[in-house]
This record gives sequence, C-alpha cells and structure tokens, in this order.
Amino acid sequence: MSRRWFSLNAALFVFLSDPCFGLNGSVSGRYHASRLFPDRFDQTLHVEDIELGWAGLSTGIRLSESTRDLEALSYAIQLSFKPLSFVECNLLANHSPQLYDSTSMSSVLGYLRIHLPIHRRIDVFASLGFYKRFLMLTKSTLLPTWRSQYSEHDFAGEMGVISRWGNWVTLDLRAATFEALDVYNLNHPYFEAKALIGTQFEQAFLLLRYHVLLGFGRLDEWAVGVGYRIHISLIDET
Repeated sequence: MSRRWFSLNAALFVFLSDPCFGLNGSVSGRYHASRLFPDRFDQTLHVEDIELGWAGLSTGIRLSESTRDLEALSYAIQLSFKPLSFVECNLLANHSPQLYDSTSMSSVLGYLRIHLPIHRRIDVFASLGFYKRFLMLTKSTLLPTWRSQYSEHDFAGEMGVISRWGNWVTLDLRAATFEALDVYNLNHPYFEAKALIGTQFEQAFLLLRYHVLLGFGRLDEWAVGVGYRIHISLIDET
C-alpha cells in the first residue's frame, strides 16, 4: 500500500512541476512512532509559492497509513501576501477526514509571520495567529464543512532559526504548533530539526521531530522523514 500511494504522489508531483505553473514543490515521507497511537507513515505532496499577482498560493495533500491500513487523508490551501519585505500575512484552511472512521476535522488559521536576517548566513522567524477548528464526530466528509457538532479555537505560533552552511547545506530549527497541512493545539507543540542539502533550485532534506502533548503525561511522539524539493521557474530562458 505504501509503495502504491508514494508512486501516486510522485506522479502528481511531476505533473504539477510542469514549467507552465511556476512553483516550488516537494514530495516527502515521514514515519511516526507514538506511545499512544499505532505507528504510521505519512506521504505528502506540497506545492507552494504559486504567484497570483499580489498574493501567493500554496496547497498540499497527505495520506496517512498505519501498520493496519490507509487511515486518513489531509489537504490544505494557503493564501499569503507580503505588505513588507519581512512581514507575511497568511490564511490557511485544511481538512482531514478519517477514511475508516466516522470523524472529520476542518481548521482555519490566520497568522502573521516575521522573517529577519540577522547575519549573512542566519535568519530568524516567528509567527503568531489564531485558529478555529470544526469537528464532525459521527460523520466523515471528504469536503470541508463549517457546520460541525463541536468546535474549538485558540492561538497558534512558531519560532525558529535558519542557518546556511556554505552553498549546499541549510539547517532549519523550529518550535511550532502548526505546519503546512495541519494545526495543533497549544498543548501539543513540536520541535523539529531539518537539514536541506542542495541548491536553491533542487534540494533533498532529512528531518527529525519530537511532538509532545503537555499536561497529559508522556504521550509524546517521534518522527523521522526524508523528502525532495524542486524549484520550477516560469521564465523561459529561450
């Protein structure tokens, strides 16, 4: 099952990377080992930095598979724009239905991100936002729904540092409560180290993540992952 779904992701990635689009795209796999839930393998296709004039568009899809079977589908779309060179405003919406369960979850997150260079090889960044989550506890829907049986809201944030080592290696360290395709509660932050190897046009990456649920004992989770990222330009050099 994992091999078949990863092949599907790769095929979609090649299709979306056609030069007529102009984008950054990545495919990745991530293995999660948890104290509470069965181990799972996530396969993600993410397309970002599609230019829409004054705004940018990012979108992605993820398939989550446990040791038993394919369990969940997640997808998201994000709009962003920069009023200043170091300030970015973002609106992220995601949806995650359980494929073999009667639950689904939709979230909307708005956040402000500040990204500042403090050295020619070191950048720092921080984000602060607010989200609302909608839960369907007795029905799994493939399309998002804002009429839910239960909803919750809270703040979300991230902070981190990006360090460039020479021309080929970049290290990304962060603590956050959201990512490109998911939003977590404030008591469920993650700490991640990612090493990217390559140029700005083509990179392979490795990551290690520690995810913790604060206040409920040691219900923590470790994840390791690998991926490949490529930049496709709209500019025709001919």
